[in-house]
Amino acid sequence: MSAAPFVRRRLGDAPVTISRGFQRVSYGQLHYRVASPIDPDAAKKRPVVCFHQTPNSSQVFIEFMAEMAVDRDVYAIDTPGLGESDLPAAPPEIADYARAMTEFVAARSLQDYDVVGYHTGASIAAEMARQGETPIHAMLLVGLALFDAAEREGFFAQPWPKPISPDGSHLLGEWERSHRWRGAGQSDRSVQRTFIEKIQAGDTAWWGARAVMRHDLAAALREVKVPLVAVSPADDLEKITPRLTELRPDVELIPLPEQGFGLFEAEPALMARLARKSFDDTP
Repeated sequence: MSAAPFVRRRLGDAPVTISRGFQRVSYGQLHYRVASPIDPDAAKKRPVVCFHQTPNSSQVFIEFMAEMAVDRDVYAIDTPGLGESDLPAAPPEIADYARAMTEFVAARSLQDYDVVGYHTGASIAAEMARQGETPIHAMLLVGLALFDAAEREGFFAQPWPKPISPDGSHLLGEWERSHRWRGAGQSDRSVQRTFIEKIQAGDTAWWGARAVMRHDLAAALREVKVPLVAVSPADDLEKITPRLTELRPDVELIPLPEQGFGLFEAEPALMARLARKSFDDTP
């Protein structure tokens, strides 16, 4: 069931429309956004499917979708338990997220498509490609969670979920963290959008990070046969993503030292150029 199409005010004069809807899969309902050319006769290239980071939602791709959808359909899906998607009955693994997304693209009859994966979304994309149950053409992965054993142990040594303070001080702490990690060119409004998504996810917001830490991304990437390009912005995975070069020396790694968190919102045209080069130039 899809909502009526609408054009977001912040999209300016972009010749696209963005609709929102829900798709039922075995994990519940997935909320998604889809951007398409306004011109119904526009020639369309392969569709693009986008997976976001944790804890956030498909909202991070809105500006990027406006850039990409002038000549193709672009989908962005809320991960189960985040955004407006249903919360799973138990903490999922990355393989569970990947199966949910595979069910989504099958339900939307996407026979050949490209993928953008951001942080947690990159792990989901790699696992989908490894499972090989869906015809992915090429992938652009931004920020790779190639953690070592000590880094994983450090994550699980922290208190999860983090407690709620009766005086609301936990909200201020989360806002300060969100603002401290803001990327170059990321607006206060963009930081606020991310902050709201974190708070909305509540005490299950950490489930996605838990899944990432329990997932062997290195093993998945070794098995991936799909053409892929990796991007490494200056964020919390900046020192970890380059581990890809030893793991997969055949994969192009593009450093973006002048970009950080929120790069799809702050630099949508740049990310669209990288995506087009990765997808349209791949036979």
